[in-house]
Amino acid sequence: MKNIDRMLANHLQWLLSGGKQGSRANLQGANLQGANLQETNLREADLPEADLQEANLQEADLWRADLWKANLREANLRGANLQGANLQEANLQGANLREANLREANLQSANLQGADLQEADLREADLWEANLQEVDLQDANLDCLPLWRNRLVWKINRKLFVQIAYQLAGMQVTDVDCKAAQEYLEKLANKHYADLCADGRKEGI
Repeated sequence: MKNIDRMLANHLQWLLSGGKQGSRANLQGANLQGANLQETNLREADLPEADLQEANLQEADLWRADLWKANLREANLRGANLQGANLQEANLQGANLREANLREANLQSANLQGADLQEADLREADLWEANLQEVDLQDANLDCLPLWRNRLVWKINRKLFVQIAYQLAGMQVTDVDCKAAQEYLEKLANKHYADLCADGRKEGI
């Protein structure tokens, strides 16, 4: 880990000097399995194909980092800043991404099966062909819902279902069949919303 620590120190110097001193961290293919990188500054670091399985990256700063095909299986990324990061084809199976910032992140073809995305910020994230089976999206920020190609199996409660249904129903469409589907979704959302109100769970919707 001494070489890694030295590289991270040089990377921090590179960031603080605006690239005039130090050097950008190149951790391509590095074995960082189980490493403790909590709160580490890895902004714009190169980590393609790195092995970060079960690594502790809680509250780490990975802004615009390159994590293409990285192995982040069961990694702790709670509260991590992954805004604009390249996570294309990364393995995030079972990862803890609670409260993580994934705004504008590239998650194309990433494996997020069983990941915990509660309260995560996914606005403008690209999840095209990502595996989102059994992900937990409770209270996640999906204000800008992206397009997904595959059938999904989400762990969501009724409140989140109503929120997503209302978002889809409120989109501007011109296709007649899409408009008919929106009308059906709105009726369904209204029914579940009424049920939530009757159960005394209106707060927060």
